[in-house]
Amino acid sequence: DCGASYAFAATGALEGASALANDKQVTLSEQNIIDCSVPYGNHGCSGGDTYTAFKYVIDNSGIDTESSYSFKGKQSSCQYNNKTSGASATGVVSIGYGSESDLLAAVATVGPVAVAVDANTNAFRFYQSGVFDSSSCSSTKLNHAMLVTGYGSYNGKDYWLLKNSW
Repeated sequence: DCGASYAFAATGALEGASALANDKQVTLSEQNIIDCSVPYGNHGCSGGDTYTAFKYVIDNSGIDTESSYSFKGKQSSCQYNNKTSGASATGVVSIGYGSESDLLAAVATVGPVAVAVDANTNAFRFYQSGVFDSSSCSSTKLNHAMLVTGYGSYNGKDYWLLKNSW
């Protein structure tokens, strides 16, 4: 197993931003981030941080497309090719820790947002459907990255719509 949720969340946020900015969809390479953001402090398939992944893409002036640098499920040497870059980024904005109003505003105005969650609970691991609400999830023991793609309300209960990588 390749523990690279940070790479999937980061590429998802970049894909959303790119689609909104350029009015066309692009699929970006998680493997590019897994292999190439290690010098920035990420750990390939052993975990990492979305902010660090974004920093790599900014400093690198781009990220490859998925079709040119496909997912292998294991870390390898960096094979980035600027000729097959699918997107770039010029900056990253952090949302205040625990600020749901800031997160809602960002999702509504900017697009998908990479977030960190506590996924080390059985309730989370075995979630099947509906609005997930568990008091066993920690707001400080963050160990998994996901992508917030939307929000809503169901039977009077507000929720976040998240994209997971497994």
